[in-house]
Amino acid sequence: MADLPRIGGDAELVFTRTGKSPVSDFSKAKDRLDELMLEELRKLAVSAGKDPDKAKLEQWTLHDLRRTARTEMSRIGIQPDIAERVLGHVIGGVRGIYDRYAFLDEKRHALEAWAAHLQSIIDPPAVPKVVRLRGQTGPGGSG
Repeated sequence: MADLPRIGGDAELVFTRTGKSPVSDFSKAKDRLDELMLEELRKLAVSAGKDPDKAKLEQWTLHDLRRTARTEMSRIGIQPDIAERVLGHVIGGVRGIYDRYAFLDEKRHALEAWAAHLQSIIDPPAVPKVVRLRGQTGPGGSG
C-alpha cells in the first residue's frame, strides 16, 4: 500500500477526499451520478430522434455495483473465493480460521481482469475484417 497515491501526506486512508477522513455521504454522490446518467440518456434519446423528456433512468442502488462486479468476475473466470475476498467478504468455517493468507496477488489479478473487462465494454475491440483468400470460395463451395 505504500506505493498508492495519497492525499494529505502520510494518511492511512486510501479512499478519501481530504486525507483526514474516509469517503462518506454516498447518497449525495449517487444522486449526482443519477443526474449525470439521466443527462446521458437524454442525449442518447436526442441522437436517436426520440423525445429526451421521456428518457427514464431505471432505479438502482450502489449495492447493484457490487452484485454486478461479483457476477461478472464469475463470468471472466475469477475463482469464487478470490471474488468474495475482493468484495471484502470473510470466508467462513474452518478455512476462514486456518487460512490466514492475504491473497493480495490473486486479488490484484482479479481487479486487473475486472478492469480489462470493463474497458472492453466501454471501448470494444475492433472486429477484424474478413479477407477472402484467392482461390477460396465460401462455405460449401469448391476451391
